[in-house]
Amino acid sequence: MKALVCLLLLILPCNCFVAFSQQQIRFEHLGINDGLSQSNVTCILQDSRGFMWFGTKDGINSYDGYRFTVFKKNATDTNSLSHNFIKSIAEDNKGNIWIGTYGGGVNRFNRNKRTFTHYTHNTQNANSIGDNFITSLQFDTDGILWIGTQTGGLNRLDPNTNQITKYVFNKNDPNSVSDNFINAIYEDSRKRLWIGTLRNGLNLFDKKTGVFMRFQHNPKDDASLSSNTVCRIFEDSNHRLWIGTLGGGLNVLENDKGGFRHFKNDPANCNSLPINVVFALAEDDAHNIWVGTENGGLSILNPQTGIFTTYTQDDIDDQSLTNNSIYSVYKDRQGNMWVGTYNGGINLYSKGFNKFVHYRHSSLPNSLSHNKLLGICEGTDGDIWLGTDGGGLNRFNPRTKQFTRYAHKKGNTNSICGDVIISLYGDMDDNIWMGSYGEGITIYNTKNNTYKHLKHETAIANSLCGNNICAISQDADKEMWIGTYGYGLDKYNIQTGRFTNYRHDSTNQNSLSSDRVVHIRQDSRGYIWVGTFEGGLNLLDKKTGIFTRFMHNDHSNSISSNQITYIFEDKFKNIWIGTHFGLNCYNPTTRRFTVYTMRDGLSGNIIYGITEDSKSNLWLSTNNGICRFNPITKACKKFSAADGLQSNEFSGTSALKSRSGHMYFGGVNGFNEFSPNSIHQEIYDAPLIFTGFQIFNKEVPVADALNPNSPLTQSISETKKIVLSYNSSVISFDFVSLNYTSKEKRQYAYRLMGFDKDWNYIGTRHSATYTNLDPGNYILEVKGLNTEGEWSTQTTSLQLIILPPFWLTLWFKLLIGIGVIAGVLFIYRYRVRSIKAKNAALEILVQERTQQLGKSINEERSAREDAERARAEAEQANKAKSIFLATMSHEIRTPMNGVIGMASLLAQTSLNEEQRSYTETIQTCGENLLTVINDILDFSKIESGKMELEEKEFNLRICIEEVLDMFAPKAAQIGLDLVYQIECNVPHYITGDTTRLRQILINLVGNAIKFTHKGEVFVRVYLMKLQEDNTVQLGFEVRDTGIGIPKDKLERLFKAFSQVDSSTTRKYGGTGLGLVICEKLIRLMGGYIEVESKPGKGSVFAFTIAAKTACKEITDETLVNANDIAGKRILIVDDNATNRKILKMQLEEWRLQPALAASGQQALDILNSNQHFDLVLTDMHMPEMSGIELAEQIRSLYPKLPIMLLSSVGDDLSKEHRDLFSFVLTKPIKQQALFKYILNTFSNAMNVVTEKETSNPNVLQADFAEQFPLQILLAEDNPFNQAVATAILNKLGYQFEIADNGEQVLEKMQQKSYDVILMDVQMPEMDGLEATRIIRETYGTQPVIIAMTANAMQEDKEECLHIGMNDYLSKPVDLDDLVLLLKKWAINVIKAKRRA
Repeated sequence: MKALVCLLLLILPCNCFVAFSQQQIRFEHLGINDGLSQSNVTCILQDSRGFMWFGTKDGINSYDGYRFTVFKKNATDTNSLSHNFIKSIAEDNKGNIWIGTYGGGVNRFNRNKRTFTHYTHNTQNANSIGDNFITSLQFDTDGILWIGTQTGGLNRLDPNTNQITKYVFNKNDPNSVSDNFINAIYEDSRKRLWIGTLRNGLNLFDKKTGVFMRFQHNPKDDASLSSNTVCRIFEDSNHRLWIGTLGGGLNVLENDKGGFRHFKNDPANCNSLPINVVFALAEDDAHNIWVGTENGGLSILNPQTGIFTTYTQDDIDDQSLTNNSIYSVYKDRQGNMWVGTYNGGINLYSKGFNKFVHYRHSSLPNSLSHNKLLGICEGTDGDIWLGTDGGGLNRFNPRTKQFTRYAHKKGNTNSICGDVIISLYGDMDDNIWMGSYGEGITIYNTKNNTYKHLKHETAIANSLCGNNICAISQDADKEMWIGTYGYGLDKYNIQTGRFTNYRHDSTNQNSLSSDRVVHIRQDSRGYIWVGTFEGGLNLLDKKTGIFTRFMHNDHSNSISSNQITYIFEDKFKNIWIGTHFGLNCYNPTTRRFTVYTMRDGLSGNIIYGITEDSKSNLWLSTNNGICRFNPITKACKKFSAADGLQSNEFSGTSALKSRSGHMYFGGVNGFNEFSPNSIHQEIYDAPLIFTGFQIFNKEVPVADALNPNSPLTQSISETKKIVLSYNSSVISFDFVSLNYTSKEKRQYAYRLMGFDKDWNYIGTRHSATYTNLDPGNYILEVKGLNTEGEWSTQTTSLQLIILPPFWLTLWFKLLIGIGVIAGVLFIYRYRVRSIKAKNAALEILVQERTQQLGKSINEERSAREDAERARAEAEQANKAKSIFLATMSHEIRTPMNGVIGMASLLAQTSLNEEQRSYTETIQTCGENLLTVINDILDFSKIESGKMELEEKEFNLRICIEEVLDMFAPKAAQIGLDLVYQIECNVPHYITGDTTRLRQILINLVGNAIKFTHKGEVFVRVYLMKLQEDNTVQLGFEVRDTGIGIPKDKLERLFKAFSQVDSSTTRKYGGTGLGLVICEKLIRLMGGYIEVESKPGKGSVFAFTIAAKTACKEITDETLVNANDIAGKRILIVDDNATNRKILKMQLEEWRLQPALAASGQQALDILNSNQHFDLVLTDMHMPEMSGIELAEQIRSLYPKLPIMLLSSVGDDLSKEHRDLFSFVLTKPIKQQALFKYILNTFSNAMNVVTEKETSNPNVLQADFAEQFPLQILLAEDNPFNQAVATAILNKLGYQFEIADNGEQVLEKMQQKSYDVILMDVQMPEMDGLEATRIIRETYGTQPVIIAMTANAMQEDKEECLHIGMNDYLSKPVDLDDLVLLLKKWAINVIKAKRRA
C-alpha cells in the first residue's frame, strides 16, 4: 500500500506535460477487433523471419501484417502453451521462440511443428528453473538463455544440454546477485550482462568469475542510481546504457566511471520527463530514446538537447496513443516503432506513415483550431499563417511548433472579419491580408497588432466590389489584386484607397472571361494572370487594361480545362496552371500549352497547389495525394495518406514554399510540413513468407498424431517442398510481405514455373489458387513491392510436386510393357500354330473359292453398272426438277407480270368502290400466288443445298420495325395490339442476312395475325450469349393470343405441305411451306426454332440465330439527349399490360420516372392524388373510357399538362381531336420516334404533330420524266408484258422505243444512243444475256442495262450481273421498285453527262 501511495504522489504533480505543443506523430492501432488476444501488451519481438510477436495477459500473438495467430493454453493439449500471462519473449540462434510466462515457467516454441516445450519449476528436480513466475528472458552471444524470476533469482539455461544454473541472493555474499526478484536482463555490446532487480538496484555480472557488481541508490551520491527498482535496461547505438526505474525516472550510464546521469520530472519544465515511472525503452533511427511511462504517455528524448517530447492519448485525435501507460516499446528492422500499452493494444509508428509532418486539431489548447484549411501564407518573421473553414486564422511558429488562434469577435473591430478565411497574402510591410467568405477583407499588421477592414458597401461608390474573397495578390508596384466570387477582379491602390473594378462583358472579348476569380499571380514580365472558376485563364496587360483569354478548345492546342485552381511561374519562366483536369505548362515563347494528367503519372487530375523545390521539381497537391513531378525527365513520384499526408484530398490554393525552403500543403484534415530534400528513398525489401496452404479451401495442418497423412511435415512458413497426390485438384497458398506499412502499398505477383508463362499481378490480394494441375514438378515464386513502390528483386519460392496416378507411373508403364510383350509372344506362337493348321484346310478351299470369286466378280460388276445408271438417272431427275421449277417459275411469272402490273396500273386510276374492290382482289390473289411460287422456289433451293446466306451489316431494330409496319394496317383493322420489345443489351447492328431474317419474321408475324382475332401479337428480341469473338446468339419470340394449336398437332408444323388439320386449311388457306422454310433458314443461320401453344390461349414461336456484332459505330440520339429529360414523371395509360410493361422499361432506360394506369378512370385517380406529372402517354382504344375522352377530362382539369396519344394506322377519330394532344404516334411505336416526340414535348414544341402513317401514294407521276429525263429502250418479246411496261412508262411521262428481241436491240443501238435499256432475258433469235455481252464488248457509249426477267432464282440474278447488266428486276415487276431504279440511274446518268 505504501508503494501505491508513493506512486500516486509521484504521478499527481506531473500534469503539465499535456499543455505544451509538439510535432504531431501518427499511430496505427491494433487491438482485439483486429485479432489481438488481449489489449495489455507486455512484450514485443520481431523474429528472424520477420514476424512480430506480442505477449499479452491472455496468450502470445504472432502477426504477419494482416492477421494475428494466437497461441493459448489448451488443457487437453500437452504441447500447447503452459500459461497465458506472457512477460517476456526471446529468440535463439536456431529460430526457436522462447516465452516467459507469469506462472507457467518458460516455453520453447518449435516453429516447424508449432508445438511448445515446457521448462517449469520442480521442487523434486534440482535441474529445473527456480520459479514459474518469469519476469525476463535474454540470450547472450554464446547462445545461453538467461532467465529472470520473481523469487528464484537469475537462472542460466544451456539449450544444447538443458543444464540449468541458478544465481540467488546471499546476504552474506556481497558478490552475489542483489535480489531474487529479477525485473530486467540485458547484454550490452561488450557482452556484459546487466541485471535489474525489484528492490536492490542494478547488477553487472561477470560470467567468467560469477561475480555480481552492484549499483544502488545512494541519497548522498548524486551520481548513483536514482532508484533501486529497475524496470528496464537498454543500450543505445552510442553504447550508452539507459535504465528505467520505478519512482526514480530515467538513468543513463555513459561510461563505467562517470556515474549515472538522471532524467526526472520537473513540474516547472514541460520538456522534462512527464513521470518518474519508466517501463519501456527503445531507440529510433534518428537516435532518439523512446521512453514508455506509467500513466505519463510516450516521451521521446533527444539525447543531444536533453529535451523530452511527450505524446499522450487525445480523445479528439484518433491517431494518437490509445493509452498513457506504456509497457513495451520495440523498433523493428524497417525502423518502425511498436508501442505496447496497458489496456490499449498496440500502437504502430510507421516510418512510411510519418514521412510528412502532420498538424491537425487536437484537444491541446494551442493546436490547430480547425482541420479544414483554405489558405496559407508566410509572414515577414517566417511564421506561417493558416486560414480555416470555420476556425478562423491560425499563426504557426515553425521553430516552436506553437499555434496562436485569431477568431472573429462580433462587434469588435480589433478582430478578424470572419472565421471562414478563404485566401491569405503576406506583404513585405508586416501585413497579413485575409479574404473571408461574405465578410470582405481584414488587413492585420503583425508589428503594430492593428486591424483594418475592407468591405463592399452599397452606399459607398468606391468600395470593394464583393465580400466573397477567393484570391489576394500584390504586384511589383505594391498594388493589391483581389479576386471575388461573382463580382470580378479589383485593383486596390494602398496609397489612395481607391478600387478599380474589372468585370466580365459578354460584348467585349478583351474583358475578363468570368466574374468568379479563384487565383491571381504576377509573372516575372509584369503580366497579371487571373484564373477563374469556369471561364478559363486570363492574362492582363496592366498598361492597356486588355485581357487575353485562354479557353479550352477540343480542336486546337489549348488549356485542358476552363476550371482553374492554381497559377505558378517556375525558375525557367514557364507558367504552370492547375485545373480540374490536369496540369498545364504554358510556354510564353511558343505560346503553346503542354498538358499532363494521370495518364502521365500524376496522382490526380484536379491540381490544387503547385510549388517548386531547389532541384526544379514541382510539388503538386491534388485530389488524390501529392506528387513530385520533374518537368525535364517527366518522372513522377506519388505520395498518399499512407506516407503521412493529412489526407489524399487537399484544398485549393492551400500551398506554400516558405523562405526556409520548407513546404506546406493544407487539406481537409489539417496540413503537412516537410523539407523536399528530406523526402528521399528508403528502400526496404521485406521478407516474403508463405503463411497458409489449403486443399479444397480447407487449411492443411502440420502432420501429427491426429493428422498423420498431412502433406505438411512442418509449418508452411518453414516448408520448401510439398508433395501432393494427383487428386488434390484445388490448392491455394497464402503469402505475405512482412513490410508493416499500409496494406495498399503491399502488392504482389506470383507465377508457377512449369505452368504460368508470365507473372500474375494481383494487386493487394495475397493468395494464389490452382486447379487440376498435371502431374509434374513446379516452382511457385512470389514477389512484392518494396517500400518505394518498386518490384523487389527478391522472391520466395516453394517447390510443388504433383504425383501421377499409379497408371501413369514408370513402374506401372514398365509392368504394362512387359505384359504386352509377353502377350504378343504368346499370341504370336498361338497364331503360328493355328496358321499352320489352317493352311492345309485353306489350300483345299482355295480352288473352291477361286471359282466362287470369278462368279462374284461378274455379279459385282453388274451391280456397279446398275448403281451408276441409277445415280445418273437421279442426277438427271434432280436437274430436270430444277429446270422444271425454273421454267414453271418463268412461265407463271410472265403472265403474272401482266396480271399484277395491269392491276397496279388500274389501281392508279379513278375507280369507284366496287371497281377498287375488284382491283384489290386481283392484286391480292396475284401476290398470294407469287408468295406460293416464291415458297416453292425457296423450298427447292434449300432441299438441293443451293441456298446461300448473305453477310451484311444491318440495323436490327429497323428490320423489326419494317416487318411490323407491313402488318400494322391489318392489325389495326382487326383490332389487334402489335407490340415489340428489343432488350437494351441487344446489339444495334449485326452482320447477317437481313432479307432471310425479314422473311422468317414476316412468316411468323403473318401467321400470328392470321390466327389471332383479339388481344395482341408480341415480338421480343433478347441476347442469349455473347462470345469473345463478337459472336452473339440472339433469341426471338413471336407470341400471340390466337386460337392456339393442339399438342398432338404440333409435330406437323414443320413438315412440308402440311397444316394442323384440313378445316384450318379450308378456313385460313396456305401452302404449308412457310414454317418449313423458316425452320430450314433458321438452321442455316446457326439456330433452332421451338413452339409452345395452348388451344384457345395462343402460341409462342421462339427461335435463335447466330450472328456477329457489326463494327459500325452507333450514334444514338437518345444517349446524347437523355440528360435533358432525366427525372421527368410520365403517366402511362393503356389497358394492355404488355404495352404498359414495355413502355415502362423503355422510359426507365431513358432515366424517366413512369407511373402506370390500366384505365382512364385509374389515370384520373392518380392525377387527383396530388402527384405531379410532366406528361401523359395514353392509348386510344380502351374499355369504358377512350383516350379522347380521357384527354378531354384532363384538359378541363389540367390544361397545361401535355398529352401524347398512341393511335392505330388509319384511325381518323384521333385526327379529328388533334387539338387535345401534343403529338399523335402510330402503333407499333418506334423507339426513336417516341423519344423524339417526348424530347420535343419537354422542349415546348407543343404544336400537334402526327407521326406519318405508311401509305401508298400515287407513284406514277406524269412529271417524273421531266425530273429524271432518260432515253429508254424496252426489250420485251411478250405482248402482255410490253403493254404493262408501255403503260407504266407512259404514265411516268417517258417517250421510249421497243425491241422484240436481242437482234433488234443491237440494230437500234447502231441508230441511236440510249441511257437505259430494260432488257428481258428470254427472247427469241437472241436473248438478253447475249445482247448484253455484245453491247459491253462492242459499243463505246455504254447504256445502263436493267434485267427484267421472270427468272427469279438467285443464280439468275448473279448470271445477269456477271454478264454485264447493271441492275436486276424480277417479274412481276413492282411499281415502286421500277420507279426507284429509274430514279437511281437517272441521277447517275445526269451526273455523268455533267462531268462530260
